[in-house]
Amino acid sequence: MSTSENSILSSKNKQVKFIDFVIAALMLRGLFPFSVTSWIRSEKRNKEVGGVVNSYHLFGLAVDVVLDNPADKGRFIKAAQQLGLDAIDEGDHVHVEVK
Repeated sequence: MSTSENSILSSKNKQVKFIDFVIAALMLRGLFPFSVTSWIRSEKRNKEVGGVVNSYHLFGLAVDVVLDNPADKGRFIKAAQQLGLDAIDEGDHVHVEVK
């Protein structure tokens, strides 16, 4: 397979991951009321907030949310994991990303 074919496949895989991630995030939103505090970031914004160099936020594959009911955090994290996502309680928000 040529380099350009690999690049196209890689790009298509990212698109599929993005679409799957958006669907999973919307499913979570249907179960738990929350506000999104960060989703797709530019490199500049990622640096400003102290994000890691290859943050999934740069590719739209991570989202930070604040639940309307903080008592739902445990159930929210479990639901995200059941959808095949990683979810991390970061104190003031939950960080959700692709695995």
